Amino acid sequence: MFPDFEVIRVPVSVLLIRNDALHEKLRPVTRSAGCTVADYLGNLRVTSGYGNMTHSIIDFLGSQRQHISRVLSSFADTKAAELALVNQWGQDVLDRLIEFTSRGKMIRGALVVLGDSLVGDSSMEPPRNDVLRAAAALELVQSFLLIHDDIMDQDFTRRGKPSIFAQYAEIPRMKTDGRFTPEDAENGELSRRFGEAMGICAGDIAMLLAFELLAGLETDAPTQAAILGMCAREIGWVGVAQMNDVYHGSTSHPAAEEEILNLYRYKTGRYTFSLPLLVGSMLCGLEESDRMKLSSFGEHLGTLFQIKDDDLGIWGDEVETGKPVGSDIAADKQTLHRLYLLQSLNDSERARVKGLFGTEGGGVVSEIRELLSANGVQERISGIVRQHAEVARDLVRSLNSVNARGKELLTDLVEYNLTRRA
Repeated sequence: MFPDFEVIRVPVSVLLIRNDALHEKLRPVTRSAGCTVADYLGNLRVTSGYGNMTHSIIDFLGSQRQHISRVLSSFADTKAAELALVNQWGQDVLDRLIEFTSRGKMIRGALVVLGDSLVGDSSMEPPRNDVLRAAAALELVQSFLLIHDDIMDQDFTRRGKPSIFAQYAEIPRMKTDGRFTPEDAENGELSRRFGEAMGICAGDIAMLLAFELLAGLETDAPTQAAILGMCAREIGWVGVAQMNDVYHGSTSHPAAEEEILNLYRYKTGRYTFSLPLLVGSMLCGLEESDRMKLSSFGEHLGTLFQIKDDDLGIWGDEVETGKPVGSDIAADKQTLHRLYLLQSLNDSERARVKGLFGTEGGGVVSEIRELLSANGVQERISGIVRQHAEVARDLVRSLNSVNARGKELLTDLVEYNLTRRA
Protein backbone atom coordinates (compact mmCIF):
# COMPACT_ATOMS: atom_id res chain seq x y z
CA MET A 1 0.00 0.00 0.00
CA PHE A 2 2.76 2.41 0.90
CA PRO A 3 5.52 3.69 -1.43
CA ASP A 4 8.80 1.79 -1.38
CA PHE A 5 10.98 4.54 0.04
CA GLU A 6 10.84 5.28 3.76
CA VAL A 7 12.90 8.41 4.21
CA ILE A 8 12.01 11.92 3.12
CA ARG A 9 13.98 15.04 4.01
CA VAL A 10 11.96 18.19 4.60
CA PRO A 11 12.69 21.44 6.48
CA VAL A 12 11.65 21.36 10.12
CA SER A 13 9.54 24.46 9.39
CA VAL A 14 7.47 22.50 6.89
CA LEU A 15 6.98 19.55 9.24
CA LEU A 16 6.05 21.48 12.37
CA ILE A 17 4.95 24.92 11.28
CA ARG A 18 3.47 24.72 7.81
CA ASN A 19 1.74 21.37 7.92
CA ASP A 20 -0.46 22.20 4.93
CA ALA A 21 2.67 22.65 2.81
CA LEU A 22 3.90 19.19 3.75
CA HIS A 23 0.55 17.67 2.88
CA GLU A 24 0.59 19.36 -0.53
CA LYS A 25 4.11 18.05 -1.13
CA LEU A 26 3.09 14.48 -0.30
CA ARG A 27 -0.33 14.40 -1.98
CA PRO A 28 0.90 13.20 -5.43
CA VAL A 29 2.89 10.40 -3.77
CA THR A 30 0.00 9.23 -1.60
CA ARG A 31 -2.52 9.48 -4.42
CA SER A 32 -0.50 7.08 -6.54
CA ALA A 33 0.02 4.80 -3.53
CA GLY A 34 -3.69 4.70 -2.72
CA CYS A 35 -3.32 5.95 0.87
CA THR A 36 -4.02 9.13 2.80
CA VAL A 37 -1.34 11.63 3.80
CA ALA A 38 -2.04 10.90 7.48
CA ASP A 39 -1.57 7.16 6.93
CA TYR A 40 1.59 7.76 4.97
CA LEU A 41 3.10 9.98 7.65
CA GLY A 42 2.33 7.31 10.21
CA ASN A 43 4.49 4.85 8.24
CA LEU A 44 7.27 7.27 7.37
CA ARG A 45 10.60 7.96 8.96
CA VAL A 46 11.05 11.72 8.71
CA THR A 47 14.48 13.32 8.94
CA SER A 48 14.81 17.03 9.42
CA GLY A 49 18.36 17.55 8.27
CA TYR A 50 19.03 19.43 11.50
CA GLY A 51 21.98 17.41 12.73
CA ASN A 52 21.54 15.54 15.99
CA MET A 53 17.82 16.21 16.17
CA THR A 54 17.11 13.67 13.43
CA HIS A 55 14.90 10.83 14.79
CA SER A 56 14.40 12.68 18.09
CA ILE A 57 12.07 15.52 19.06
CA ILE A 58 10.97 16.29 15.49
CA ASP A 59 10.09 12.65 14.85
CA PHE A 60 8.42 12.30 18.24
CA LEU A 61 6.15 15.34 17.93
CA GLY A 62 5.18 14.55 14.35
CA SER A 63 4.37 10.92 15.13
CA GLN A 64 1.75 11.76 17.77
CA ARG A 65 -0.54 13.69 15.43
CA GLN A 66 -2.25 10.64 13.92
CA HIS A 67 -2.97 9.16 17.37
CA ILE A 68 -4.52 12.41 18.65
CA SER A 69 -6.55 12.87 15.46
CA ARG A 70 -7.95 9.36 15.84
CA VAL A 71 -9.15 10.07 19.39
CA LEU A 72 -10.68 13.38 18.31
CA SER A 73 -12.61 11.66 15.52
CA SER A 74 -13.79 8.89 17.84
CA PHE A 75 -14.93 11.43 20.43
CA ALA A 76 -16.82 13.37 17.75
CA ASP A 77 -18.61 10.18 16.74
CA THR A 78 -19.85 9.68 20.30
CA LYS A 79 -21.11 13.28 20.49
CA ALA A 80 -22.74 13.59 17.06
CA ALA A 81 -26.17 12.13 17.79
CA GLU A 82 -26.44 13.92 21.15
CA LEU A 83 -25.63 17.37 19.73
CA ALA A 84 -27.82 16.81 16.67
CA LEU A 85 -30.80 16.35 18.99
CA VAL A 86 -30.42 19.92 20.25
CA ASN A 87 -30.86 21.59 16.86
CA GLN A 88 -29.41 21.90 13.35
CA TRP A 89 -26.22 23.53 14.60
CA GLY A 90 -25.09 20.61 16.78
CA GLN A 91 -23.67 18.50 13.96
CA ASP A 92 -22.57 21.61 12.07
CA VAL A 93 -20.38 23.02 14.83
CA LEU A 94 -18.97 19.60 15.69
CA ASP A 95 -17.92 19.00 12.08
CA ARG A 96 -16.31 22.44 11.85
CA LEU A 97 -14.47 22.08 15.16
CA ILE A 98 -13.03 18.64 14.42
CA GLU A 99 -11.95 19.67 10.91
CA PHE A 100 -10.39 22.89 12.25
CA THR A 101 -8.61 21.13 15.13
CA SER A 102 -7.35 18.30 12.92
CA ARG A 103 -5.58 20.80 10.66
CA GLY A 104 -3.42 22.01 13.56
CA LYS A 105 0.16 21.00 14.33
CA MET A 106 -1.00 19.39 17.60
CA ILE A 107 2.24 20.29 19.36
CA ARG A 108 0.55 20.78 22.72
CA GLY A 109 -1.15 17.42 22.47
CA ALA A 110 2.14 15.79 21.53
CA LEU A 111 3.77 17.39 24.59
CA VAL A 112 1.14 15.73 26.80
CA VAL A 113 2.35 12.40 25.39
CA LEU A 114 5.95 13.45 25.99
CA GLY A 115 5.14 14.33 29.61
CA ASP A 116 3.62 10.89 30.12
CA SER A 117 6.72 9.19 28.66
CA LEU A 118 9.14 10.70 31.18
CA VAL A 119 8.83 7.86 33.73
CA GLY A 120 9.67 4.19 33.27
CA ASP A 121 9.88 2.52 29.86
CA SER A 122 10.31 5.31 27.33
CA SER A 123 9.17 3.28 24.31
CA MET A 124 5.48 4.00 25.16
CA GLU A 125 4.04 2.86 21.82
CA PRO A 126 1.20 3.36 21.38
CA PRO A 127 0.30 6.10 23.91
CA ARG A 128 -2.30 5.14 26.50
CA ASN A 129 -5.93 6.13 25.83
CA ASP A 130 -6.11 8.41 28.88
CA VAL A 131 -3.04 10.28 27.66
CA LEU A 132 -4.50 10.70 24.19
CA ARG A 133 -7.81 11.94 25.61
CA ALA A 134 -5.93 14.60 27.57
CA ALA A 135 -3.90 15.46 24.47
CA ALA A 136 -7.07 15.81 22.37
CA ALA A 137 -8.58 18.00 25.11
CA LEU A 138 -5.68 20.44 24.97
CA GLU A 139 -5.98 20.61 21.19
CA LEU A 140 -9.65 21.58 21.57
CA VAL A 141 -8.58 24.23 24.08
CA GLN A 142 -6.15 25.53 21.48
CA SER A 143 -9.00 25.69 18.96
CA PHE A 144 -11.11 27.63 21.45
CA LEU A 145 -8.36 30.20 21.94
CA LEU A 146 -7.60 30.52 18.22
CA ILE A 147 -11.26 30.91 17.26
CA HIS A 148 -11.75 33.74 19.74
CA ASP A 149 -8.37 35.26 18.87
CA ASP A 150 -9.32 35.43 15.20
CA ILE A 151 -12.49 37.31 16.10
CA MET A 152 -10.56 39.80 18.25
CA ASP A 153 -7.92 40.34 15.58
CA GLN A 154 -10.38 40.15 12.67
CA ASP A 155 -8.24 37.49 11.01
CA PHE A 156 -10.30 35.92 8.24
CA THR A 157 -7.92 33.04 7.53
CA ARG A 158 -6.37 30.42 9.79
CA ARG A 159 -4.34 27.37 8.81
CA GLY A 160 -4.74 28.16 5.13
CA LYS A 161 -8.56 28.29 5.17
CA PRO A 162 -11.29 30.71 6.34
CA SER A 163 -11.31 31.10 10.12
CA ILE A 164 -14.34 29.72 11.94
CA PHE A 165 -16.14 33.06 12.31
CA ALA A 166 -15.41 33.84 8.65
CA GLN A 167 -16.99 30.52 7.68
CA TYR A 168 -20.16 31.37 9.57
CA ALA A 169 -20.22 34.91 8.14
CA GLU A 170 -20.79 33.36 4.73
CA ILE A 171 -24.05 31.67 5.76
CA PRO A 172 -26.33 34.73 5.34
CA ARG A 173 -24.84 35.22 1.88
CA MET A 174 -25.35 31.57 1.00
CA LYS A 175 -28.91 31.47 2.50
CA THR A 176 -28.36 27.77 3.16
CA ASP A 177 -31.41 27.28 5.39
CA GLY A 178 -33.80 29.51 3.47
CA ARG A 179 -34.32 31.86 6.42
CA PHE A 180 -32.11 34.68 5.21
CA THR A 181 -33.60 37.05 2.65
CA PRO A 182 -31.83 38.43 -0.44
CA GLU A 183 -31.55 41.70 1.48
CA ASP A 184 -29.81 39.87 4.33
CA ALA A 185 -27.35 38.38 1.86
CA GLU A 186 -26.30 41.87 0.80
CA ASN A 187 -25.99 43.13 4.37
CA GLY A 188 -22.27 42.88 5.19
CA GLU A 189 -22.76 44.13 8.75
CA LEU A 190 -25.36 41.43 9.44
CA SER A 191 -23.03 38.76 8.03
CA ARG A 192 -20.10 39.99 10.13
CA ARG A 193 -22.10 40.12 13.37
CA PHE A 194 -23.67 36.73 12.66
CA GLY A 195 -20.25 35.20 11.97
CA GLU A 196 -18.69 36.66 15.10
CA ALA A 197 -21.57 35.55 17.34
CA MET A 198 -21.53 32.03 15.93
CA GLY A 199 -17.74 31.94 16.21
CA ILE A 200 -17.91 32.87 19.90
CA CYS A 201 -20.41 30.05 20.45
CA ALA A 202 -18.18 27.60 18.55
CA GLY A 203 -15.15 28.56 20.62
CA ASP A 204 -17.09 28.13 23.85
CA ILE A 205 -18.29 24.70 22.72
CA ALA A 206 -14.70 23.66 21.91
CA MET A 207 -13.65 24.57 25.45
CA LEU A 208 -16.53 22.66 27.02
CA LEU A 209 -15.88 19.61 24.87
CA ALA A 210 -12.26 19.73 26.03
CA PHE A 211 -13.31 19.63 29.68
CA GLU A 212 -15.74 16.80 28.94
CA LEU A 213 -12.78 14.80 27.60
CA LEU A 214 -10.79 15.57 30.74
CA ALA A 215 -13.73 14.67 32.97
CA GLY A 216 -13.78 11.24 31.31
CA LEU A 217 -10.18 10.35 32.20
CA GLU A 218 -9.99 6.95 33.84
CA THR A 219 -7.13 7.85 36.17
CA ASP A 220 -7.63 8.00 39.94
CA ALA A 221 -10.01 10.67 41.24
CA PRO A 222 -7.39 12.90 42.96
CA THR A 223 -5.24 13.04 39.80
CA GLN A 224 -8.24 13.78 37.62
CA ALA A 225 -9.40 16.56 39.95
CA ALA A 226 -5.88 18.04 40.03
CA ILE A 227 -5.66 18.02 36.22
CA LEU A 228 -9.08 19.65 35.83
CA GLY A 229 -8.23 22.35 38.36
CA MET A 230 -4.83 23.02 36.86
CA CYS A 231 -6.20 23.30 33.29
CA ALA A 232 -8.95 25.70 34.40
CA ARG A 233 -6.43 27.84 36.29
CA GLU A 234 -3.80 27.95 33.54
CA ILE A 235 -6.31 28.73 30.78
CA GLY A 236 -7.75 31.49 32.98
CA TRP A 237 -4.27 32.99 33.15
CA VAL A 238 -4.08 32.92 29.35
CA GLY A 239 -7.30 34.95 29.24
CA VAL A 240 -6.01 37.55 31.68
CA ALA A 241 -2.73 37.81 29.74
CA GLN A 242 -4.72 38.24 26.52
CA MET A 243 -6.65 41.12 28.08
CA ASN A 244 -3.40 43.01 28.64
CA ASP A 245 -2.33 42.21 25.08
CA VAL A 246 -5.61 43.66 23.78
CA TYR A 247 -5.17 46.71 26.02
CA HIS A 248 -1.68 47.48 24.76
CA GLY A 249 -2.83 46.97 21.18
CA SER A 250 -5.51 49.61 21.69
CA THR A 251 -3.59 52.32 23.51
CA SER A 252 -0.42 54.33 23.00
CA HIS A 253 0.62 53.61 26.60
CA PRO A 254 3.94 51.72 26.38
CA ALA A 255 4.24 48.28 27.93
CA ALA A 256 6.93 47.89 30.56
CA GLU A 257 9.52 45.12 30.29
CA GLU A 258 7.88 43.05 33.03
CA GLU A 259 4.48 43.34 31.31
CA ILE A 260 5.95 42.02 28.06
CA LEU A 261 7.72 39.17 29.85
CA ASN A 262 4.52 38.29 31.74
CA LEU A 263 2.68 38.14 28.44
CA TYR A 264 5.34 35.74 27.11
CA ARG A 265 5.15 33.70 30.31
CA TYR A 266 1.39 33.34 30.69
CA LYS A 267 0.08 33.55 27.12
CA THR A 268 2.81 31.39 25.56
CA GLY A 269 5.21 29.74 28.01
CA ARG A 270 3.00 28.14 30.59
CA TYR A 271 0.11 27.33 28.26
CA THR A 272 2.17 25.99 25.36
CA PHE A 273 4.87 24.11 27.28
CA SER A 274 4.30 23.91 31.05
CA LEU A 275 0.63 22.88 30.96
CA PRO A 276 0.82 19.94 28.51
CA LEU A 277 4.03 18.61 30.05
CA LEU A 278 2.48 18.82 33.51
CA VAL A 279 -0.74 17.08 32.43
CA GLY A 280 1.25 14.21 30.93
CA SER A 281 3.62 13.96 33.87
CA MET A 282 0.72 13.84 36.34
CA LEU A 283 -0.80 10.94 34.41
CA CYS A 284 2.44 8.95 34.66
CA GLY A 285 3.01 9.77 38.33
CA LEU A 286 6.16 11.89 38.03
CA GLU A 287 7.31 12.98 41.46
CA GLU A 288 6.17 16.46 42.53
CA SER A 289 9.66 17.99 42.79
CA ASP A 290 10.31 17.15 39.14
CA ARG A 291 6.90 18.50 38.12
CA MET A 292 7.84 21.82 39.70
CA LYS A 293 11.00 21.85 37.59
CA LEU A 294 8.99 21.01 34.46
CA SER A 295 6.71 23.93 35.20
CA SER A 296 9.68 26.29 35.37
CA PHE A 297 11.21 24.64 32.29
CA GLY A 298 8.07 25.47 30.32
CA GLU A 299 8.17 29.12 31.36
CA HIS A 300 11.77 29.56 30.23
CA LEU A 301 11.25 27.60 27.02
CA GLY A 302 8.08 29.55 26.22
CA THR A 303 9.80 32.89 26.80
CA LEU A 304 12.63 31.75 24.52
CA PHE A 305 10.04 30.62 21.95
CA GLN A 306 8.18 33.94 21.93
CA ILE A 307 11.32 36.08 21.75
CA LYS A 308 12.51 33.90 18.88
CA ASP A 309 9.11 34.36 17.23
CA ASP A 310 9.45 38.14 17.50
CA ASP A 311 12.98 37.85 16.14
CA LEU A 312 11.82 35.88 13.10
CA GLY A 313 9.17 38.53 12.47
CA ILE A 314 12.02 40.96 11.79
CA TRP A 315 14.87 38.81 10.48
CA GLY A 316 13.08 35.72 9.18
CA ASP A 317 12.44 34.43 5.67
CA GLU A 318 8.81 34.77 4.59
CA VAL A 319 9.00 31.52 2.63
CA GLU A 320 10.00 29.61 5.77
CA THR A 321 7.91 31.46 8.36
CA GLY A 322 4.73 31.75 6.29
CA LYS A 323 4.34 35.22 7.81
CA PRO A 324 5.12 38.60 6.18
CA VAL A 325 8.43 39.94 7.47
CA GLY A 326 7.83 43.15 9.36
CA SER A 327 4.18 42.41 10.18
CA ASP A 328 4.83 42.97 13.90
CA ILE A 329 6.47 46.31 13.08
CA ALA A 330 3.51 47.29 10.90
CA ALA A 331 1.11 46.30 13.70
CA ASP A 332 3.19 48.26 16.26
CA LYS A 333 3.36 45.13 18.41
CA GLN A 334 4.94 45.83 21.79
CA THR A 335 7.91 43.48 21.94
CA LEU A 336 11.25 43.45 23.72
CA HIS A 337 12.87 44.43 20.41
CA ARG A 338 10.74 47.58 20.21
CA LEU A 339 11.15 48.43 23.91
CA TYR A 340 14.93 48.02 24.00
CA LEU A 341 15.43 49.89 20.73
CA LEU A 342 13.44 52.92 21.88
CA GLN A 343 15.26 52.87 25.23
CA SER A 344 18.62 52.97 23.43
CA LEU A 345 17.88 56.21 21.52
CA ASN A 346 18.02 59.88 22.49
CA ASP A 347 14.76 61.83 22.74
CA SER A 348 14.65 63.25 19.21
CA GLU A 349 15.68 59.98 17.55
CA ARG A 350 13.25 58.05 19.75
CA ALA A 351 10.32 60.14 18.56
CA ARG A 352 11.28 59.59 14.91
CA VAL A 353 11.84 55.84 15.25
CA LYS A 354 8.66 55.41 17.28
CA GLY A 355 6.83 56.73 14.22
CA LEU A 356 8.27 53.92 12.11
CA PHE A 357 6.37 51.35 14.14
CA GLY A 358 2.86 51.02 12.77
CA THR A 359 4.19 51.66 9.26
CA GLU A 360 4.45 49.13 6.45
CA GLY A 361 7.20 48.78 3.85
CA GLY A 362 10.49 47.03 3.20
CA GLY A 363 12.40 50.25 3.80
CA VAL A 364 11.03 50.50 7.31
CA VAL A 365 12.02 46.91 8.09
CA SER A 366 15.54 47.51 6.76
CA GLU A 367 15.97 50.62 8.88
CA ILE A 368 14.69 48.88 12.02
CA ARG A 369 17.13 46.03 11.39
CA GLU A 370 20.03 48.45 11.05
CA LEU A 371 19.06 50.28 14.23
CA LEU A 372 18.69 47.04 16.20
CA SER A 373 22.20 45.99 15.20
CA ALA A 374 23.87 49.41 15.52
CA ASN A 375 22.46 50.05 19.00
CA GLY A 376 23.33 46.64 20.43
CA VAL A 377 19.69 45.58 20.80
CA GLN A 378 20.04 42.42 18.74
CA GLU A 379 23.04 41.34 20.78
CA ARG A 380 21.11 42.01 23.97
CA ILE A 381 18.14 39.98 22.72
CA SER A 382 20.40 37.08 21.72
CA GLY A 383 21.93 37.12 25.20
CA ILE A 384 18.52 36.88 26.84
CA VAL A 385 17.58 33.95 24.59
CA ARG A 386 20.80 32.15 25.51
CA GLN A 387 20.15 32.73 29.22
CA HIS A 388 16.67 31.20 29.05
CA ALA A 389 18.03 28.27 27.05
CA GLU A 390 20.76 27.58 29.60
CA VAL A 391 18.33 27.73 32.53
CA ALA A 392 16.04 25.32 30.65
CA ARG A 393 18.95 22.92 30.02
CA ASP A 394 19.97 23.10 33.69
CA LEU A 395 16.43 22.26 34.76
CA VAL A 396 16.42 19.19 32.49
CA ARG A 397 19.76 18.04 33.89
CA SER A 398 18.41 18.40 37.44
CA LEU A 399 15.37 16.14 36.91
CA ASN A 400 15.75 13.20 39.30
CA SER A 401 13.14 10.67 38.22
CA VAL A 402 12.98 11.28 34.45
CA ASN A 403 14.34 8.58 32.14
CA ALA A 404 17.28 9.21 29.80
CA ARG A 405 15.13 9.31 26.67
CA GLY A 406 12.86 11.93 28.26
CA LYS A 407 15.81 14.14 29.13
CA GLU A 408 17.11 13.80 25.58
CA LEU A 409 13.78 14.87 24.08
CA LEU A 410 13.39 17.82 26.45
CA THR A 411 16.92 18.98 25.64
CA ASP A 412 16.21 18.61 21.92
CA LEU A 413 13.13 20.77 22.41
CA VAL A 414 15.36 23.56 23.71
CA GLU A 415 17.80 23.19 20.82
CA TYR A 416 15.02 23.15 18.24
CA ASN A 417 13.57 26.41 19.60
CA LEU A 418 17.02 28.00 19.56
CA THR A 419 17.69 27.11 15.92
CA ARG A 420 14.24 27.15 14.35
CA ARG A 421 13.72 29.35 11.31
CA ALA A 422 9.92 29.31 11.32
